[in-house]
Amino acid sequence: MPSLEVEHKKLLNRREELLKQDVSLRKDYSILLRKISSVCQVLESLGEPTHLDANGVPEFQAPDYEKFKEWDALIPLLKSVEEVQALPLDQIEVPEALSESYELFKMTPLLHKDGAE
Repeated sequence: MPSLEVEHKKLLNRREELLKQDVSLRKDYSILLRKISSVCQVLESLGEPTHLDANGVPEFQAPDYEKFKEWDALIPLLKSVEEVQALPLDQIEVPEALSESYELFKMTPLLHKDGAE
């Protein structure tokens, strides 16, 4: 008789675990659906039509790379920013309009206690 009770408790515990897993998986599934919906909305805002198959999974089309041609103009700007960031601070030329702000920045302590010394 005790072995039946032990088996019964094991089965009840297993059932509880499976119920918890079911709830967790349902939450994960709903989160995944919301993320897919967000991705579809972003693609549609870019002008990419999205179609859903029978399971509700989006079928993505190849992007139109012609839309990204205008972004090529930003590449030289990004390279110049990288070059400036690579320079040491003492070699960067501060414009006259920003010199006062830069001096205040250099003189301001990072921590409150650093300014008290």
